[in-house]
Amino acid sequence: AFSGFEFDMVQHTLGFNPVRMEEGRFRCFWSLDAGWGQINIGPGRIDLSVLYGSVTLHTLRLPFLDGHDIRNVNLDGRELEFTFEDGALQLESEVDIQAESILRINSVPR
Repeated sequence: AFSGFEFDMVQHTLGFNPVRMEEGRFRCFWSLDAGWGQINIGPGRIDLSVLYGSVTLHTLRLPFLDGHDIRNVNLDGRELEFTFEDGALQLESEVDIQAESILRINSVPR
């Protein structure tokens, strides 16, 4: 509950909305039936990593980023097309995030 973790595996959606962040930083473990990993939030960057299994993702809900501009999104260094509206990062197409992969989001405050 502290992380604000939400998921809808039918819609390929994950979400995080931490209750509290210290100096803009937050890190926690997440787990689903198909895989598990961690999210690491820091100033200007969010890393969603899969440590075991895999996760298919189309939408990443990040309401705490309202008021930020998302500069880029990449999966293991490969740029992904996206839109960001109302706290939801919508990827142009679904991506399978495999173990030892990182989805990185770079943002700046408006």
